[in-house]
Amino acid sequence: MKIKSNLNCIHYFDNVTILPNINEISEEDFNKFKDNPIFNYKLDDGQFEILGKFNLQNMSINKATKFVNECIDIALLNSEFEKEQREVVKKAITNRIKDITSPDEVKK
Repeated sequence: MKIKSNLNCIHYFDNVTILPNINEISEEDFNKFKDNPIFNYKLDDGQFEILGKFNLQNMSINKATKFVNECIDIALLNSEFEKEQREVVKKAITNRIKDITSPDEVKK
């Protein structure tokens, strides 16, 4: 399951970490905190979005690229790279991983 955090901070619910932007959360981990009142408040308020189970390969190139550019989970990006067939999206994934891991990137 994919959950998007629209916040610029890290959240922890029952030992599960939710980073800013898109996160891959197992069903088991999601079940640990899905009834947490703080999580549900933030979900109702639009601070979190449940993207559910979806397949990057079923998205248009524009949507897939937008997803890739919002993701900061390198493991998720690597997983999607292995499944992806479209060169444009694979290049976007490669570039995003470089952006995330670049020591020269200056955070503002």
